[in-house]
Amino acid sequence: MLIDHIVSQKDYNIDLQKLTVMGFSLGGGTAIDSARKFNEIKYCVALDPYLEPFSEDLVKNKYTLTSIPFLIVSSEF
Repeated sequence: MLIDHIVSQKDYNIDLQKLTVMGFSLGGGTAIDSARKFNEIKYCVALDPYLEPFSEDLVKNKYTLTSIPFLIVSSEF
């Protein structure tokens, strides 16, 4: 997995406390899903995300997508 590869790179100056995922459209939905699944991801930026896969969770959880800080920029809301 990519996160395992990033963590294993001791030669690089990577601050894992600021690991961020970002995506646009369907990639925005994937960014949200990744942020929900992987504890290593600390922030999420979703640009115009496709939210249909999360629509039931959005309604049930009062629009809570993930427990980490996130920013959604959308032309649909």
